[in-house]
Formats: sequence, structure tokens, C-alpha cells
Amino acid sequence: GRFGDDASRVHEHLATLEKSLAAWDDALRILEASIARDLANATPQAATRLHVTVALALAERGRVDEAQKRLATATTLSPRHVDAHTVLGLVHSQLTLDMAAATKAFREAVEADPTAPLQRYLLAKALADGGAIDEAAAVGLRLRNDKRDPDGPDRSPFLRISLIPEVPGSEPYFPPVLYADAFALMGQGRYEAAVTAIKAASRTDPLLSPPTTAGA
Repeated sequence: GRFGDDASRVHEHLATLEKSLAAWDDALRILEASIARDLANATPQAATRLHVTVALALAERGRVDEAQKRLATATTLSPRHVDAHTVLGLVHSQLTLDMAAATKAFREAVEADPTAPLQRYLLAKALADGGAIDEAAAVGLRLRNDKRDPDGPDRSPFLRISLIPEVPGSEPYFPPVLYADAFALMGQGRYEAAVTAIKAASRTDPLLSPPTTAGA
């Protein structure tokens, strides 16, 4: 910065981020404990919803393996549960980057409810991204012919999915090369690894070097 205080500010923000991650983990522990109590007497359908809720929270925290275990339980309890397959698809498309697994999950969501618009869109996009353009067009055709009221209650038969990235502007953001790996880790939900990478990069960043005094 203009006053040579960038290094201290960066380290202060990193410390704040680490505290926030710890608080996030505390909140997740409380959620998991609450869900565990509810699961004790839950019906299979209710238990499925509870497992999906926890899986979504775990995935957003970057605890992907735990999220996948919860979703495996959910789909075992309710093999045609749209939300469980949808969240699994998003975990793979956004976090593990296993597009074959994502496509499979989205396909199972659409098979469970062919009228669900978000799931059909996600399947069509996954197919198109994988090069299956003709199949993507065939899957998406139903969306073009959908005449239902876009505000109708049957247009959103799914949980609010926070894993879908919300981009406020159209201009892409390119981080400095020195921090590119850290930003990639952040995008994968690997927050602790990202903090470690930022700290390592900051030690070699000339813009964060301590200011020199006159005559030094």
C-alpha cells in the first residue's frame, strides 16, 4: 500500500480467515449433533432430507469425502430422491471436478423427476461441457418447450443449492500468478491449504516486502 502496510494487513486478514474457518467447523459440529438426534426417530424419507442437508453444509466447507458419504447414505435410503442426486452432481462438478460422476448424478436426478427444470438444465450443461452436444440438445429441448409459469410452485422442487457459483459481474477475475494456486484451492473448498499457499506466496511477494528506509 501507499504506507508500506500491506504485509501486516495481509497477515491480519489471514488470521481472521483462520478464526472464521474454526468458527465454521464449530457450527458444523453443532449441526451434525442436532441432525444425529433427529435421525434417531426419522422416517427413511425424513432421514434422506437430513443427510442431504448435512452433505450440502459439509461440501460448502470443503469436506468433500464426508459429504459424499452422507449422499451415499441418502441415495441408499431413497434411490429416487432428486435433491440427493442433484447435490452429488454439484459436489462432483464444482469440487471433485469428476464430470463423468457429475453427469451420472444429474442424469439420475432427471430420471427421478423428468419435470424438474434445474436438474434438466444441469444435465444438459454437463453433457455439453463433455462434448455430447446432440444429447445435450435433446435433454434441453424440454426446457425450451416448457410453458409453465416460471414463478409456479412446481418449478423449484429442490433445495436451494449454494454450491452453484454466483458471479456478480461478467468480467473474469485473474489473481496474480504468485497466488494462482491458492485461489484454485479456495475454489475447490480446500481453505486450509489455500491459507498455507497464500502464506508461502506472501513470503516471496516483493510487494509485501518490508519498506526500506532512506539511506539503507
